Amino acid sequence: MQSISISKWMVDLQNTLSNYSNILVLSSKSFRERGQLDILETSLPGKNLFILDNINSLPTIHEIDSHYALLKKLPFEFEIIVALGGGSVIDSSKCIAYLLASNTQLSLARVIESAKTDTNTYALPIIAIPTTAGTGSEATSFATVWDSDLKVKKSLENISIKPLIYIHDFNLLKTLSRENFLLPMLDATSHSLESIWNTSATELSIQKSMEALRLIIPNLTSNYSEFTDLAFSQVQKGSFLAGEAIEYTRTSISHSISYPITAYFKVPHGLAASFTLPKILKYYLQNYSRKNIDKKLLKNTQEALIELDLTKMLNQYCTYDQILTLIPKMHHSGRSDKFVAKVDQNLIKKFL
Repeated sequence: MQSISISKWMVDLQNTLSNYSNILVLSSKSFRERGQLDILETSLPGKNLFILDNINSLPTIHEIDSHYALLKKLPFEFEIIVALGGGSVIDSSKCIAYLLASNTQLSLARVIESAKTDTNTYALPIIAIPTTAGTGSEATSFATVWDSDLKVKKSLENISIKPLIYIHDFNLLKTLSRENFLLPMLDATSHSLESIWNTSATELSIQKSMEALRLIIPNLTSNYSEFTDLAFSQVQKGSFLAGEAIEYTRTSISHSISYPITAYFKVPHGLAASFTLPKILKYYLQNYSRKNIDKKLLKNTQEALIELDLTKMLNQYCTYDQILTLIPKMHHSGRSDKFVAKVDQNLIKKFL
């Protein structure tokens, strides 16, 4: 484990918050345990900080409703939100920023239904400081949260929830375990590929996806303990570019397959969204082609993913037969129907 330099992100944050007084900070228990929230509190004297440091790795609609109910009772109004953490923290911040701005009495589940077309609500501004490299949530105008009752993932979409500012400091990645670094990196790889084989793909989204893969893939199978500052920086930039790509396209078939696997067997999202990628890549390369696709890069990506043996990692959580029982739940509207081929249960089984 390497020591962390907080100078860049903290200095950038101090400068950004100079004109704000009432500040909501969202983070996780692990970041509190590492002492970084204590440092944040002492580094922002004169500010009214309220810190929620119990954001879970799989945030649910019920949990966010509970956070919102607590925040509404406070005797002051927040001006800005600081999201310090991984994708779950940033996505939770987006939901809370929208709820606080709307001052609604409705549940998040009801708000999600109308937010995409709502032009009257403008979410509180968000400063996103990602502490992992993979979700790209700091680059997108949507947030995914779990409906624990239905065991499905839902998405809050509104242009106003895209973070106003993001602060990148690759030193924040140095405190992660190998697994907590790898799994988000797999998610970023999935985002890149999902944007390529997507019916909404554009020249720009493909360009961003390809550049993301060029930065990420050389580092995907590298020895984490030997990572250089350049490698950390490349993965962080690649994750952001992949996030920008799915901002145009949204995700597709591998994410659609992943949702019930995570919901029923608690498989980490990065793993659940990436173990099918080698087979989907093979199918895509055999059946589809675009003039601006770097096939050699995609084949290198396929080889790197195979080398990681993601199926073996997956088997720590569930068996192949257990996964097959979920096939009827893997066709997620708005995701699988964005794949370039028509998706049915036979095609899903082929990718499994």
